[in-house]
Amino acid sequence: PDMVLRLKTKGDKGHVMLAGFLGGVEFVPDSGVTQRIATQGVNVSGALKVGIKDQLTAQVIYGPGIARYRFGTFAAPNAEGALTPITGMAVTLGYQHQWAREWTSFVVLNTGQDDPLSGQRTTDSQLVTYGAVNLLWHFTPYAFVGVEYLHGRHELVGGDSGSADRLMMSLKMGLN
Repeated sequence: PDMVLRLKTKGDKGHVMLAGFLGGVEFVPDSGVTQRIATQGVNVSGALKVGIKDQLTAQVIYGPGIARYRFGTFAAPNAEGALTPITGMAVTLGYQHQWAREWTSFVVLNTGQDDPLSGQRTTDSQLVTYGAVNLLWHFTPYAFVGVEYLHGRHELVGGDSGSADRLMMSLKMGLN
């Protein structure tokens, strides 16, 4: 299990949050010695009110093992064969706009990259980048329906890459 510490301060214009985690990984091979390492990371995020109802958001994460919370592989063998945490960093920027009382949109851009290790699989992710935009209709205070478009790009440690587009429709209903 990971230990997480979070500090958050709020004000009239928004909030800022600082969080950190400390965790552990254990590798038990079929033969040989069990390897244990520590992983850790930091997350700095915030939101700033813009105008009456809009909001600008930002987040930066960094650390050896932070991919545990991002896109998968967070430890691998180094050149000497020792289990080592993979250091990564990601940045997310977003903007939420209220068009009218019942209509909102959110635009988000994200990029995250890991520093690959020599013993890492070539099929592991090294870089993930995406952008998305949505339009939501809040037909009651407890529910919305909306559509979102996302374009993403994925690069692997071995050099292969690809991109994908997604169009998604959502319906969310709360019980309170």
